[in-house]
Amino acid sequence: MSNFNKSEGRCTTLQRWLACGLAAMFLAVAGIAHASEAGEKPATVTLTVERAPLATVLKKIEAQTYYTFFFNNELVGKAAPVTLSVKQVPVPDVLAKIFAGSDLTYEFREDKILIKRKNAGKSASQAQEPEAAGTVGGQAAGVERQVTPPQQKSTASATPALVQGVVKDDAGQPVAGVSVIVKGSLVGAVTESDGSYRIKARPSDQLSFSFLGYKTQDIYVGSKTTIDVRLVSTAQAIDDVVVTALGMKREEKSLGYAATKVKSDAFSSSASSSNWMSGLSGQVAGLTVAKANTGGGGSMRVTLRGESSIDLNNNGALFVIDGVPMFNTSAAGGESTAYSIDYGNGTGDVNPEDIENITVLKGPAATALYGSEAANGAIIITTKSGEGQDGSVSVTFTSNFVVDQINSSPDFQYVYGQGSAKGNDGFHYGDPVDGEGSNTTDVSSWGPKMDGTLYYQYYDASRGIGVDENGVRIKTPFVSYGNWFKNFFQTGWTATNSLSVSGKINKNNAIRFSVTDYRSESIIPNSPWSKQSLSLKSNNKVNRWLSVDTSLTYYRKDDDNLPVMGYGSSSIMYSLWCMSPNIDMDWAKQYWLPGQEHIQQDSGLSGGKNNPYFVAYEQLNTLDRDRMYGNTALNLHLYKGLDLMLRGGIDFSRDLRTTRHPKSSYSQKYGLYSEQELSSLQLSTDFLLKYDRKLGAGFNLTANLGGSIINRSFVQTSKTAEQLKQAGVYSLANSVNRIKTDSYSYERQTNSIYGLVSLSWRDAVYLDITGRNDWSSTLPVSNNSYFYPSVSASVLLNELIDFGSARNVVNLVKLRGSFAQVGNDTKPYRTSNYLTSSDFAGNFQIPRTAADLNLKPEIVSSWEVGADIRLFQSRLNLDIAYYDNESKNQIVSMPVSQASGVGSRYSNTGRIRNWGWEVSLNGTLVKTKKVQWKAYVNWALNRNRVLELGDGVDSWIVASYSSHAYMTAYEGQSLSTMYGLGYKRAPEGSFIVGKDGSLTDVSGQLVIDENGYPQYSDDLQRIGECMPDWKGGFGTSVKWNGLTLSVAFDGQFGGHVYSYSNALLGSRGKGTISLPGRYDGLVLDGVNQLPDGNYVKNTHKTADITEYYGLAYAFQNAEQNFVSTQFLKLRELRLDYEFPKKLLSKTGFIKGLVLSVYGRDLFCWSDFPGWDPEGAFMRGSSVVPGFEIAQMPGTRAIGGSIKITF
Repeated sequence: MSNFNKSEGRCTTLQRWLACGLAAMFLAVAGIAHASEAGEKPATVTLTVERAPLATVLKKIEAQTYYTFFFNNELVGKAAPVTLSVKQVPVPDVLAKIFAGSDLTYEFREDKILIKRKNAGKSASQAQEPEAAGTVGGQAAGVERQVTPPQQKSTASATPALVQGVVKDDAGQPVAGVSVIVKGSLVGAVTESDGSYRIKARPSDQLSFSFLGYKTQDIYVGSKTTIDVRLVSTAQAIDDVVVTALGMKREEKSLGYAATKVKSDAFSSSASSSNWMSGLSGQVAGLTVAKANTGGGGSMRVTLRGESSIDLNNNGALFVIDGVPMFNTSAAGGESTAYSIDYGNGTGDVNPEDIENITVLKGPAATALYGSEAANGAIIITTKSGEGQDGSVSVTFTSNFVVDQINSSPDFQYVYGQGSAKGNDGFHYGDPVDGEGSNTTDVSSWGPKMDGTLYYQYYDASRGIGVDENGVRIKTPFVSYGNWFKNFFQTGWTATNSLSVSGKINKNNAIRFSVTDYRSESIIPNSPWSKQSLSLKSNNKVNRWLSVDTSLTYYRKDDDNLPVMGYGSSSIMYSLWCMSPNIDMDWAKQYWLPGQEHIQQDSGLSGGKNNPYFVAYEQLNTLDRDRMYGNTALNLHLYKGLDLMLRGGIDFSRDLRTTRHPKSSYSQKYGLYSEQELSSLQLSTDFLLKYDRKLGAGFNLTANLGGSIINRSFVQTSKTAEQLKQAGVYSLANSVNRIKTDSYSYERQTNSIYGLVSLSWRDAVYLDITGRNDWSSTLPVSNNSYFYPSVSASVLLNELIDFGSARNVVNLVKLRGSFAQVGNDTKPYRTSNYLTSSDFAGNFQIPRTAADLNLKPEIVSSWEVGADIRLFQSRLNLDIAYYDNESKNQIVSMPVSQASGVGSRYSNTGRIRNWGWEVSLNGTLVKTKKVQWKAYVNWALNRNRVLELGDGVDSWIVASYSSHAYMTAYEGQSLSTMYGLGYKRAPEGSFIVGKDGSLTDVSGQLVIDENGYPQYSDDLQRIGECMPDWKGGFGTSVKWNGLTLSVAFDGQFGGHVYSYSNALLGSRGKGTISLPGRYDGLVLDGVNQLPDGNYVKNTHKTADITEYYGLAYAFQNAEQNFVSTQFLKLRELRLDYEFPKKLLSKTGFIKGLVLSVYGRDLFCWSDFPGWDPEGAFMRGSSVVPGFEIAQMPGTRAIGGSIKITF
């Protein structure tokens, strides 16, 4: 699909945005108005009968209203005939006339009316046994499936026999009024006040027990004559229902693949302190969250079940909100690919206060219906609504306040100060004083001991620093001021206030509206940001054939100063690594030279590099973002068992970004100002036709046929003034030279059709078969259509084998298995060669990467087996899974000969296998009326292997940093293996020959030169594996009355990164690792190679200790700087108190009150030498694992909240 005109594209984008937004809002308002009008007017009846049977009268009322009557035919048959004449009279008044003076009464249950005896005290055992079970009119309250017509007599070979029992609630109390229906017939009964019932049924029949507020239970009769039932409340039963692909709700037991449900309270603490996705860490086996430590709303990379593609950008999970995929786009900012500005990705724009729950679907089988973007799993977000509440309106106010503090630090040394010479030399700052000394300031800490010796140090007469009372410069004690990083960073904070109004306007209409305001300041000085969100969700039943569901969210973010990440001159961390412990950070706060404000910064304390306060207060990167996303769905009930869903969705985002560099900036001496505008739009339409049918003999069939069109467009324009005329004026009009302009845009579309057939037998055996075909605009016409299938099955052994149901020990034994294949397309403009604009107006250039006219879709094939076991009334639950997938036809940019005129070419190549295990165990250890103790643990292991790279390809660089370290794929190795330069070592079979002729094996020992320095290897070598051996999490919570204490840990065993922080600690003398040998040098453990090739024990002392550390910890020494990221974190500690409802009821207006205090990321146990073993590297807009490049510090969050419901 070709580029579209930029200005026309903007107009089209705006028009589409406005049209979709107005249409969605119109449908929402119209739906509410229409449905509200229908719901507020009570149903009326016009009827004239004389001595008519009661059952006949009730049927006439049913015909004129939306009510369904539920009754026992025998009971109603004995009632007196009815004589009545009414005109446009409400149903309650009509019923009052009918049952006046009768021994029968009625009870409204939403749109159902239960007819029963007034004196219900007599039990079923005392009642006279009827000759046949009664007939139930209409549908039982709470039944989830449609009641089908009676089965044909030919299928009923056995004679009905009496079945009886007692129905109790989850507290063990009898429940009256429960409907008991023989499924597939109109035969039914109602439980009495003691919960007892009696009904006639055949062994092949299935009894359905339903009651408002409880989950409907279907039980096969078999040989049983007594069936006692324990009802499960809807609130508890909903935990067994998960949202799967396309927003379909499925019972968890029916799924043949792994799906994990996470409630909103699992990440409630992280919601107010940073990107809410961090709350998923340790909660789900196989889920990995990589972050860049850039503060609230920063980018995060979520992967499920490891890496399966050579292109790391293709390994992320798909995010779906209320059934519609998100347009999770992002574009980087910064001066080079070595470091960037984190503007956040789309998932950070989701308001966690609006999230009801999250379902994590792992693997292609779970997400096959979502298509290529879900090849690596999906995060399904369900937002809160007003459904499930009673008729009253609920108002909830939540307020959070959180402080952020640095939670760990590298091992800095506080013995030696700033300087480039080794530790016994003196120190002098600035120009000589009376001919004494010369400037010895440097970015390193190889200076003299900080023992109080007097030196000429930093001075500022205007502030009385380093001068006497007369303003004459004096010597001051050379001492340590401690951790200068922590002295620079401040305590961050975030204040969040949210107000929501929700409830049912009437029985047909539910609505929820919320507004949330965030105000925050990160740990970096001068970094305030705020965001606001408005959300509206309505669920409207227009009539029994049509319902309208609408969800709309508007989000705005204003960030006054986003930090630059990585190791570049505009990065805060770059500047701080140039400073030393002998510097009082208060000295650096005056960052302009006196009299040269906005013209020349004072960079003397940072070795000539940018002053960190100059970066924080002058080199600003701002962001203004507006985003709107949502959808409107029409649900049509076409016929019995046949439903159609039509849905349209929108996701629109606009960013306005600015970057400014004052004059005297280290990399922009003459200043710089840039403006960047980005807009993205996703329009999606889809339909889903669903058909349910009961086939008899215990078989149920559900068939779904659907299709979708997703259109995405993106426009990015930037304008830069590369030199400024007037200092301190940031405007494009202030440019010395012509404005440099750049633009990029694309549009892409995917058309899809898909189907799902689900077959079940006796709620014990389930089989799902899916198929999907995509047509992608980013692939060549000859290959743009691709089909992929999936099949999954589950067997509930506990339904087929009696494990001792009477003892209620084994509640579920499910075995599951699945196979799936998913296709994956590519980015736009890779199938044809396009000219791109150059820096010179009206000129174009050939792209450096050539297109492939025959690209094929990437294919991922996967299979999975697992088991789900639940014991002791589901108080002990075990889930275990093994998965194995293989991806082929990887779409990558392959290097080619420079003689071709390009540097690389897009091509299909490679085959990668990815496999692993996942185990989750959770249980309720103690459960009484007052005390509940729960615990969980999860564990995941993942491995990958490159099976093929393609013809003529020996290796492939997956990720790299400069020329220092390379994550490289070789056949037979993992994708995440690190390569680089390392130490030269004695080869295998090397020996030292002693004077007595004895041999000492020195294979693998360091080779040391005559200066005592270790030598580097001649070629790149395998350094090690980046990914951990396994990851896991565990936690527990104890609830006593309204008080709940919870704690969560997670971590990983194994894992490594290439670390710049480690290199800086050693090479610049900043860390304790650089203390040994400062005065006397070191004799390293290794060998010297003789001219004849033999080896002797090293006896050479390092000639210069600073040069040794500079070589040993040099950036290019990947071996020395490849460090462990193994860790264990106290992820969360939380205490909640929920006030008793009985106490709150005395206020007359407060329904709920919860107070909470909590902490996240409180402690970390790790040998990692940097700030945070989880902190990843940002390259452009991508979060790249395996590299730590001058990362930002990790933080602990400590806060509290109050939640009040009225």
